Amino acid sequence: MSDECVNRQRNEFVHAKELMLATLDTTPDDRINWSPSPTSRSPLQLVSHAASVVKLMHDTWDGQPFPDIQPKEADASMRDAEMKCGTREEVVAKFNENCDSYLQWLDNVTPEKLDKMINLPFGPEAPVSFAIQFTSLHMNSHTAQMQYIQTIYGDREWR
Repeated sequence: MSDECVNRQRNEFVHAKELMLATLDTTPDDRINWSPSPTSRSPLQLVSHAASVVKLMHDTWDGQPFPDIQPKEADASMRDAEMKCGTREEVVAKFNENCDSYLQWLDNVTPEKLDKMINLPFGPEAPVSFAIQFTSLHMNSHTAQMQYIQTIYGDREWR
């Protein structure tokens, strides 16, 4: 069960990572920092956010407690960091670094680690084998936001 679970999540994560990078790649430089409103994330901020959350989730699944912080405080802290996210190249490098580290962890995770109960960020307790699905689901939700942003500024091309 554990090999099947890890392989499925690894494949879903790799697909989510590739889709996010492909979506960012189709975002022109003049739109990379554009957002539809002052409270919305830009495409570059979405990738920066995903990079940070991959690391946070990876650390949590690996047994490091998620910071004791309320969602509103976490959002403010993340938004502050994303406002200073850097260039496309810097964000992609950090994203790849955090994703590669997570994939390496998945390749070496033990059945005992998968069975361990952990406190989910902002939620109840669950086994790691259940929680690991959230890493790719989170990334996919933000990729969908980037794709929607593309349609807002007129990019209607299907990829």
